[in-house]
Amino acid sequence: AGQYLPQTDFLLLVDADVMVSDFEQDVRCLLEHWGFGCEESEHSPLILQAEDPPGNPWNWWEFNKTHRVLNVNTGFMALRNHARTQWLWQRFQEECAHNYTQWQTVWYWDQGFWNGYVRPLMAPWEHIALKCDQANGFRWLTSHDRGYGCAGQHVTHAWGFGKMDIAQEMFRRLLMRWSGQLEANLAHEHSTYKQTFPFLTDS
Repeated sequence: AGQYLPQTDFLLLVDADVMVSDFEQDVRCLLEHWGFGCEESEHSPLILQAEDPPGNPWNWWEFNKTHRVLNVNTGFMALRNHARTQWLWQRFQEECAHNYTQWQTVWYWDQGFWNGYVRPLMAPWEHIALKCDQANGFRWLTSHDRGYGCAGQHVTHAWGFGKMDIAQEMFRRLLMRWSGQLEANLAHEHSTYKQTFPFLTDS
């Protein structure tokens, strides 16, 4: 992220088990719907994430035994290209790596470091924490309620039990899209081999 963020307006970081729930959804429109738009102001949000399920006690972080907040998940993050964002991300990389021996035995150690040490550095307006039902979990993907209350309405994140379901669903959707493209290309007499089979390379 630190390498690519200066080259773009926004950077979207997603884990391998994350997908946009609706493949036709324009991600930029989705970000604007959440208040993470293109227009910058003095108090434009810099980072957007989704909260973890509130029902699990280990998903809460307590500051100085007085302030308790719900953890945000690092598997889906939108970063705005800003000097402040770059500084926060650099601190996350450097400090987290430096303290690896302290955190390597902690479950979700990088996420714990982000919530415990980086997130408190941000002003409230710099960070958007979405409800987990919006951009976390995978309840719609399975026939049971394994999303722990997080439906993955717009963004599905299949932590836990849904990783294979994500792989199968993505393959199914990509196959359906390619099948439609194949039918259109075969009906066009000038379609090329590369257009029809874009995923195949010349040997």
